[in-house]
Amino acid sequence: MSVLISGIIIEDGTIDFPEGVSQETAEYYPGFVDYLGNHFLAYVFKGIDPTIRQRSYEFVINEASTSPLLGFKFDTTPVSDIYAQLSYICHDEYGPMLFTGAAPEGYQEEFIEKLYSVGLQEYLDEAQRQLDEWLAAKANR
Repeated sequence: MSVLISGIIIEDGTIDFPEGVSQETAEYYPGFVDYLGNHFLAYVFKGIDPTIRQRSYEFVINEASTSPLLGFKFDTTPVSDIYAQLSYICHDEYGPMLFTGAAPEGYQEEFIEKLYSVGLQEYLDEAQRQLDEWLAAKANR
């Protein structure tokens, strides 16, 4: 058994908290591998299939497909006024209550209605129009 700074390597190659430390008492939780530059290099925590990193890597390399929308960029210029209003509503007016989970009953519905009242549908239609044009141009290449 080897000791790591953040835990102990178990025989199956996974890691666990050091003696006397648990998930409840640790001041950190090393299971959040998304904070690492390359999570395929991270140790797997005890209780998770030790082959998960290799299987995930193989899926990404051999089976995952590229989105057909890769390369599309929505130009908000034609709807810049609507974009500004939507941004304000989402981030400043309704965002804090929604992001923290403090929104009362019916708040989400009110939020959605507000988005549509300032032109969300026009914004979505413009995005769809640009996407359709981009896909058509891409297909004609």
